Amino acid sequence: MEVDVNVTDNFTTDDAEVFATTATTLFYNPLEESPWSEHNYFLENATTLNAFRPPYSLSLLAAWQPRHAVHYISVLLIITTILLLRVFNMVIRRLITTAVPESLVAICVGVGIGWLLKSLHSPHCCLWALTPTLFFMILLPFCVFDASYNLYNRAFGDCIGAIIVYALCATVLNMIIIGCLLVGAEIAGIFKAEGLVFGTQVLMLYASLIVAVDPVAVLMVFHEIGVDPNLYFLVLGESLLNDAVTVVLYKIVVNFLGRDDVTARDILIGIAAFFIINAGGILVGLVFGVISSLMTRIQTHLEIVYLFAANYAAYLLSDVLGWSGLVAMITSGMIQSSYAFHNLSDADKGTCRAMARMLADLCESVTFLLIGVHVTSGELHWHTSFILYQLIVCLVVRAVVVYALTWCLNRWDVNYVQISITEQFVLAYGGLRGAVALSLVYMVDPKLVDRGQRGVHATLTTATLFTILFTVALMGPTMKPLVRLLRVKLASKKTISLMRELNERMIDELNSGVEAVTGHMGRNRLRTWFQRVDEKYIRLVLQNTPEFRNQKIIKVYEDMALVLHQASLDPKRADLIMEELPTSVKAAYHAQRLADKVEALRQLRRSALRRGSRYPGVSMYDYQHMIDEKRRELMELTTPGGASPRLPRRNEPGGDRKVMKPLTITQTMEQARTRTTPPTQKLQQQLQHQHQAKGQDANRRPSLRFKRRKIDGEGEEAVKPQPRQSHQPPSAPSSPPPP
Repeated sequence: MEVDVNVTDNFTTDDAEVFATTATTLFYNPLEESPWSEHNYFLENATTLNAFRPPYSLSLLAAWQPRHAVHYISVLLIITTILLLRVFNMVIRRLITTAVPESLVAICVGVGIGWLLKSLHSPHCCLWALTPTLFFMILLPFCVFDASYNLYNRAFGDCIGAIIVYALCATVLNMIIIGCLLVGAEIAGIFKAEGLVFGTQVLMLYASLIVAVDPVAVLMVFHEIGVDPNLYFLVLGESLLNDAVTVVLYKIVVNFLGRDDVTARDILIGIAAFFIINAGGILVGLVFGVISSLMTRIQTHLEIVYLFAANYAAYLLSDVLGWSGLVAMITSGMIQSSYAFHNLSDADKGTCRAMARMLADLCESVTFLLIGVHVTSGELHWHTSFILYQLIVCLVVRAVVVYALTWCLNRWDVNYVQISITEQFVLAYGGLRGAVALSLVYMVDPKLVDRGQRGVHATLTTATLFTILFTVALMGPTMKPLVRLLRVKLASKKTISLMRELNERMIDELNSGVEAVTGHMGRNRLRTWFQRVDEKYIRLVLQNTPEFRNQKIIKVYEDMALVLHQASLDPKRADLIMEELPTSVKAAYHAQRLADKVEALRQLRRSALRRGSRYPGVSMYDYQHMIDEKRRELMELTTPGGASPRLPRRNEPGGDRKVMKPLTITQTMEQARTRTTPPTQKLQQQLQHQHQAKGQDANRRPSLRFKRRKIDGEGEEAVKPQPRQSHQPPSAPSSPPPP
């Protein structure tokens, strides 16, 4: 900033330099975006330092200067678009169909936004781009947060063997087979029509990144329908570990990209790096999971911050060390959900899970939205033979590998239950591709891929986008009808039962004992050993109040007691509240409630009788209303599916009725049973009584009844017999005889 200084006779040069330095310090803005920099300031009085006074301008009142806030406005617009997208998706699900997944709707909206930005030639298109840094440093970690917390489940532990086989072996086999088929197709001359030469290294690179699956739509359908936990955790665990394995394979293949010769030593180093990268991620995750669990033992109001910061730190540190950040985050999240969550209060635990769920939903929607934006704004190149061939190869190879590995799992009983043929089809059909593959394509240096050609990198990007759109748009919406058509096994109804908990404990102990007797180290014996070590050492260190396995039975009893207490507080919604309780507990609750009502009615009747003996004039006037209310409640309990007839109250017509003696308990129950008799049953009873009455009249014989009359002075005298009177109503009196 240049300042003109008029120096007077009494104002030296040194004073002018000091003054100019002070003015520059006060009014200089390095960003040059302040409204002060748009005016020329001058010195009115050189003898004082208060000489600066900007000219009067309306820009001081209000000014539109969005240059320094463009990035933040773009982020706000993206979040607003996601919120509107949720509303739009809800309208579609309610008015049109529920088969369209939310990821497909987000991609379609992103295509529209990208076309609009491109047609307007907006300079801010780069702010809506899905860059590798944005995806791997912000979006992907928060998507994994919630999934890692949900893996702490008994079903996931039972399926861990099959999950590792699908995520590790299936991913490696898919990459090798797809890469070999692509290389063979290029050698056969299938890709010569476009005049591009890919090469073995480029095709293996593409095979390493296209095997990444992202079944968000499939998991949403599973959660909505409520499939068996075995199938749900197979798909969820495979998708999480598959992403980690894919990133590791990508790093290994990229290291070989650009080399003229690949020796056997390089291949062995790559195989060793595969295991070291995953093992290093597990180690980092263990360290940060233990640290976060120890930090939550200190009671503060920042426990949730500890958990999120530790998870993200594990991801960043593992990525900096060259190891798998996804594996580190998954390991840390599982340790936190196993140990650290027990140190939190119920409110903090619910808040942590809710925040993780919201962040995951937001990041997933942003990811698919930006994928749609890139469809119209990115640099693409269509290669018909390569794109269609790789799509068919990806789908067929995944199905073959899934069926082959599942046969091996069922043959050697690796999984705790047999995987049915319908579940195998769902696993093969649910291999949707997502943003992981697209981000890995962007991370590749185009110069290493093109090698002097033009369009190779753009062709790989186009093929990846086409595969994502095809799987999400075609396989995602058809997953829900297929699951219902194939009648996939659904989850059993969850109940709070002590008997179920005891049976599961007994079965686990029996299986562990059988394996110990036979000398076989199976999953049951290994689980029992780990539980003993966990309760004896680990939980005592990582938890304030360790929760042991035997306390789960007490926890189940507490849950049942809370449900019953809530049902007693709200009797009208008792059946809905006790939905998760066993049938025997519900029957016992209703029987106890009926017994309480009967006892209350009996006590009230006794009180009324005692008061009536003391005060005959007002014996039943004070208690009749209460007795009627108790009788009404008792009838409601004994009436199946209907309300009892309403008795008139005192202030209503018919309410001032004559005071009557209260009914006994037996009479009340009989009256309730009579009123609850169905109309058809009443009609049958009437017809049966009429039939019996006709039979009695037909078989009836005349009988004589003798009366004794007392004659004056003669004692008793037998009179002539009189016929027995019939039950017919008396007829009208006949006219007197004539005189």
